Amino acid sequence: ATANNPPIYAAEIGSATTELEARRSVADLNSRYSEQLGRQRLLVVRVVGAEPYRLRVPRLSQNSAGVVCFRIKVAGGECRIVNQDNEEATLPISGRRS
Repeated sequence: ATANNPPIYAAEIGSATTELEARRSVADLNSRYSEQLGRQRLLVVRVVGAEPYRLRVPRLSQNSAGVVCFRIKVAGGECRIVNQDNEEATLPISGRRS
């Protein structure tokens, strides 16, 4: 990260071992925390070299990730701020694979 490219963070509120479990969890959490997330939405991502699937609001500033995590925690959930720049790679999981 440089002055022109500040570090990219994410608010992570869960993980899953299978893609199906991740998709179900992200739908449930987006619904459960819709008020806290506002226009943000959780996505399923794969982190290379880590537990297969993470449930995150990606591509945030550190401050924005902190605000999301604060709101989730106040609502009784768990959340952690992740510096995505420190990870080997993050692969978004989109619609069905062909």
